[in-house]
Amino acid sequence: HSTCERCGLTVNAQVLPALGHNFQYQSGFTPAEDNTESHGKCTYSCERCHKKCYADLVTNYKAAYGYQELSKVAGKGVIYASLYKWYYDTALDFLNNEREISVWTYQTGEVDPETHEAVEETAFEINRKEIKGMGLSIQEAAAVYHTFLFDCPEFFFLKSGYVQLARGSEVFFVLECNEEFKEYSYRQLCQKTIKEMCIEFGSVICNEEDDLKRIKLIHDFIINRINYGYQADGVTPLDNAEAHCVIGVSAYSNGAGTAVCEAYSKTFLYFTRMYEINAIIVHGQGHAWNMVEYNGDWYGLDATWDDQPEYNNGIYYGYFMKNEADFKEDSNGMHEPYGSDFTLSLGYQFPIPEFASVSYKVSILGKITLDN
Repeated sequence: HSTCERCGLTVNAQVLPALGHNFQYQSGFTPAEDNTESHGKCTYSCERCHKKCYADLVTNYKAAYGYQELSKVAGKGVIYASLYKWYYDTALDFLNNEREISVWTYQTGEVDPETHEAVEETAFEINRKEIKGMGLSIQEAAAVYHTFLFDCPEFFFLKSGYVQLARGSEVFFVLECNEEFKEYSYRQLCQKTIKEMCIEFGSVICNEEDDLKRIKLIHDFIINRINYGYQADGVTPLDNAEAHCVIGVSAYSNGAGTAVCEAYSKTFLYFTRMYEINAIIVHGQGHAWNMVEYNGDWYGLDATWDDQPEYNNGIYYGYFMKNEADFKEDSNGMHEPYGSDFTLSLGYQFPIPEFASVSYKVSILGKITLDN
């Protein structure tokens, strides 16, 4: 606009849209080999206001909570840690490079009730590891794999199940890619959506330094971005691969129903890693949620169950930063974690931290206070 310096009259006034942030790559951080605390990430800075955000997370497996718990197991901790590292190295190489996938079919051992024929499935093999020679059972290998899978949300392409191969005296654990992510070009596109989501979140979190407020911002961002995803019947949860990983959150926005509890919890872990907040994924009874550390205490947090459109602004906060009693109240056993018995295979859950003695609550205006 133009304003007369004598009388103050303003003419030709126009409302201009804000320029917004323009985040550009600034630097990358890779933890030292002996680092057991930090995770790798890249820093992006707005060229206009110089605010920073982070993207391109790569978990430092030595700093991952599940890895540290596995390495403590008496008698086999070193072996479990070695197998975990193989999963990690193999997945990281596959993430960063175009690799051939071995595609083959196998019989599951089940019979189709309609055709009475043996059921066959297709494996999209990334690599395989002989585990009997390591002194491990297939159940132990699967338990270590499941821990690794829930420790490292950036490996979105991995299949949650596994295939066992036996050849003579050897037993192999097959590391698989989900069919949806078999094409390298699509995996690259998915990584692009994750980076764009992280940069978008960077404009939300800005330079907030308080971890409790950061936790709420992450929690709210995920819930505001998506809704829980159901199949066409409106009752059955989505079963596609994207809905069970961070892609279900990164690739969509504006409340699209695209993800289930795995995606909520993995995305929450992804963001907390970015902003140096300790968190884990806990699973049991067909459900996954998070625990997050604040001021040395651990709290239950379930963004999936807090995504309730009928509440104020679509967020419930009934499962945000809660102690054990409050978190498990009215949960019908869904917040009971699986056990730490390695024979449970994919149902194995490493020992979780002790809950805090107090809970937090969030007011209708968004203020976070202790729930006395």
